[in-house]
Amino acid sequence: FVAGAFTGLGSKLLEDSIYLIAALLTRGVAFYETVFWSRVIGDPFNHVLYTSLSGLAIGFFLSSRKPFRRLFLPVVCFGLAVGFHSFHNSFSLAYNSLNPENFAMNVLESVLLVSIFLGVATGLILRERREIISALEGEEFMSKDEISSIVSLKRIIPMWDIFALDRGQGGLREAWKKQR
Repeated sequence: FVAGAFTGLGSKLLEDSIYLIAALLTRGVAFYETVFWSRVIGDPFNHVLYTSLSGLAIGFFLSSRKPFRRLFLPVVCFGLAVGFHSFHNSFSLAYNSLNPENFAMNVLESVLLVSIFLGVATGLILRERREIISALEGEEFMSKDEISSIVSLKRIIPMWDIFALDRGQGGLREAWKKQR
């Protein structure tokens, strides 16, 4: 999922750069501004969503043990990626995303796609949290409070509270010391 998201971000940056340079060289500054507002501001994360779903499909294929999930979930994820990209292309054609008057519709579509992306990311974070809790509950070297501290959402969401790694009892460093 994460590798797919970063791949999409790179693709989006490269594609936007090409569109912006072409707009500037062929039609001048006014068209450059239109393309900038349409692509960079109006559609900042569309490729991130599509490729993160593709990355998720690859992850499901590689990690699922049950044959049905191993085949069904990747097909669903790839299908969603293609479907969302088709929706974006159709939406852009229907509302002429390069027309400044349709900027609000472009932003509305982006808000919808970003909400879907954040929903998928949040679901994956909560799923991983449940798996960590179930794996650690049977271990004798950690109390329930220490486990709760380690898998709190502040610790699981990247960079939420990076400086809290060694604070107080139940911190991550304290758990590592117990393991040694």
